[in-house]
Amino acid sequence: MPFIDYVRKKEEMRPDPGRAAPADRHAIEVIVRDACSPYIARIGLQPGPMLGDYETLIGEGQAWYRETRQAEEKGLKRVFVVRRLA
Repeated sequence: MPFIDYVRKKEEMRPDPGRAAPADRHAIEVIVRDACSPYIARIGLQPGPMLGDYETLIGEGQAWYRETRQAEEKGLKRVFVVRRLA
């Protein structure tokens, strides 16, 4: 990636990642449910991310968010990242 593209992408990102708060749990679970639900019919069970204990992961500081211009343009407040599943 050319350096100028890297700089533009960096500028599109809003503040540094922040730790998700307990109030973010519902949003994370909705995103995971919406992303993973189509696979239930294919594999016959809930995919691993749907079984995550997000309350614990948030409490352990394993869930982060990043605000981006692209997310705002799509009407989203944050993009969430979970480091690992329990």
